[in-house]
Amino acid sequence: MIAAFAAILVVAVGVPTFALGADRVDNLLGGAGSGGGSTDSGSGATSSGGSVSDKAGVPPDNYVPPLHGTDPHGQGSIATVDLTPEAANPVGSDPSTSGEEVVVGDSNGTQSGGQYHGRVTLLWLFGNPVIDVSSDQSNGHADGPFQPINDGLQQLCDGSGGQLCLKLLDMHSDSTATGSNNSFELLGAHLGGDQGILLDVGTSNGNINQSGDCQTAHGDSSVANLDIQGGSVAQVGQGDSTSTACSGGSKTTDQHSTVLGLGGNEVLPGCGPDGPANTSLIDADGLLQVLCNASDTTSGQTSDPYGVREALAVFALVNDGIPGGALLRVTAGSAESHAVAPGPTSTENPPTTGGGTKGAGGKGGNGGNGGNNGGNGNGAGNGGGGGAANEAAAGNGSLAFTGADLLVLGLIGGALILGGLALTTLAGRSHRQTV
Repeated sequence: MIAAFAAILVVAVGVPTFALGADRVDNLLGGAGSGGGSTDSGSGATSSGGSVSDKAGVPPDNYVPPLHGTDPHGQGSIATVDLTPEAANPVGSDPSTSGEEVVVGDSNGTQSGGQYHGRVTLLWLFGNPVIDVSSDQSNGHADGPFQPINDGLQQLCDGSGGQLCLKLLDMHSDSTATGSNNSFELLGAHLGGDQGILLDVGTSNGNINQSGDCQTAHGDSSVANLDIQGGSVAQVGQGDSTSTACSGGSKTTDQHSTVLGLGGNEVLPGCGPDGPANTSLIDADGLLQVLCNASDTTSGQTSDPYGVREALAVFALVNDGIPGGALLRVTAGSAESHAVAPGPTSTENPPTTGGGTKGAGGKGGNGGNGGNNGGNGNGAGNGGGGGAANEAAAGNGSLAFTGADLLVLGLIGGALILGGLALTTLAGRSHRQTV
């Protein structure tokens, strides 16, 4: 897997570099080593949910990891390779519009157009998906092309009583009217049951769900994880982000990341789950910058709450004269989330057609909420009104018509229509007789 990723990285970096042109390379080499500072290039990206982040920022001091799209979503990506990163955040919702050349193991659940959608992609290569599955509310569920193999492996797992369980390129996308859940795993090997040896390589999740008056978006990814006998042994490149928004006004975002953990402890100082954001690991005077815990929740890429987290971010040839601040950006353990509070879940009672006199302090009876009894003349008028009356009151003739009035008017109207038709018929016959 490492060799394949290295090959992809060489192709992704080498081929497009020739297409960048001599001018850009000369500009880069002329300014390499000038280091940080922000760039004013780029006019900013339009955000449908909130204010706009003027620029992505030059690492390491003011780097802002990009949010992918402003629709509510949860997303996890195992690794990305981005040549000449965008100068403005947020970027497009997927690599076909974000400009990222390589994305490995991407899971995404999104709410757009009033519906939930899901997508799981093994590999994005220069904006084109290589093996992906998707779902929406119409098709509901989709599995990856290796599902028949995984079904056979599941039978092996069941036959062994859970002692030998394997997964290979496991991809699932499920979408309903209330959410979307999406998962990817490159390789999984669980030996000896839940308390045995559990190895998971290349995993990601992208989920978004509505429950009651709250919406929760979650994304996570991991390069590798090893547990033995229920305890954590090794963690590599893990990141997660969860955002929740409720119609009552509650908003929360929770994020974590780990670059390299052994025995449950982060090996690199400051790069643990609760370490400070944008911690600098390597600063080679503009040639190479390495950050851990790259994080953003407040720069205004979209409306609150949202979050972006990258366990590891590597930048090559940093220069404030290049849009985005560097020639190359490579990340591992990326996760992001954005939630929007659902609208009202209950339908207001429609106004009644009748109603009595206006209750003291309440609204007029024609809305059926002039008091606790729906405006029947004796409502308490306690500031919001009760539910609509089950039966319309008789009324006093000065307000809207009751159901009985409408029935009488209907009969009268019908009689007038029939009478008019009869008169028309008689007039026609008289005209024919005269002729």
